[in-house]
Amino acid sequence: MVNKFGSLVFLGSVLTLGNVLGGLFLIYSTARKKTSVRLLRNLLGTGAGFMLAAVFLELLPQIIEAQIANRENAGAAHGVAHAMLLVLSGYLFLLLVEQFIASHVHFPPLGKADLDGTLDVSTGGTVNAAQAILPTTGYTVLTGLAVHTFFDGVMLATSLLVDFEFGFLVFVALLLHKIPEGFTAASIVAAAGGNRRQSVFATLFIGATTFSGALAVAYLDYSVGQLLSYALPFAAGVTLYITATDLIPELKHGTSSSSSATGLFVIGGVILFYLIHILIDAV
Repeated sequence: MVNKFGSLVFLGSVLTLGNVLGGLFLIYSTARKKTSVRLLRNLLGTGAGFMLAAVFLELLPQIIEAQIANRENAGAAHGVAHAMLLVLSGYLFLLLVEQFIASHVHFPPLGKADLDGTLDVSTGGTVNAAQAILPTTGYTVLTGLAVHTFFDGVMLATSLLVDFEFGFLVFVALLLHKIPEGFTAASIVAAAGGNRRQSVFATLFIGATTFSGALAVAYLDYSVGQLLSYALPFAAGVTLYITATDLIPELKHGTSSSSSATGLFVIGGVILFYLIHILIDAV
């Protein structure tokens, strides 16, 4: 438990750092007058593909196997049905959160950027209209992003507590979209009229929600027990929603050329997952 907890703290800290780097990327880009949206889209596309592969090739098989083992007397079919019910519950939970509590935005469509795939963010440290984030709704969107990042932490903790190799794969998947996520948080605050210090604070906030989600699962599993059999499939459903319903459709917005390239990066993310999986097994 001590080794797993230490790994959780370290990897959770790295994810938080990724969020902060995303915010600093926006501030640095502001100083240079331009910021590359294409780079962020490609990174996020790779992360989306990696996460999608993690859900279908690693998470779901482990969840189904665990649920069948827990309900051996009821039969395999009952175990699979229970596993899918928990996954569906996580998916529907985030759907309701985004529908009735807070929307979720990653960053502006590339189609509204300059032809070279950059955005002008030089207007006094604020984000211009190309980012399509209204100041009046900025903090609501940030709340939705915080819900998302909290379950990033839940997913990290549940996977690490099951198996370190499995947890490391999930960590890589999460890390790939942490910089775009931090960039988004800083952009939201800037669009709402915040200054650079407030933008950095926003990245620290969403990083802290990731960390708190991980620590909450670790504490509850230690004190309550049997939490993983419910938390892992629920978090898998949340991750499936983020990836398939949130990220990938959003990444397809923009010019036809950028959408095609995004699809290739998503596929590349799936291949990257498979290659890292083989490498870990070999080691």
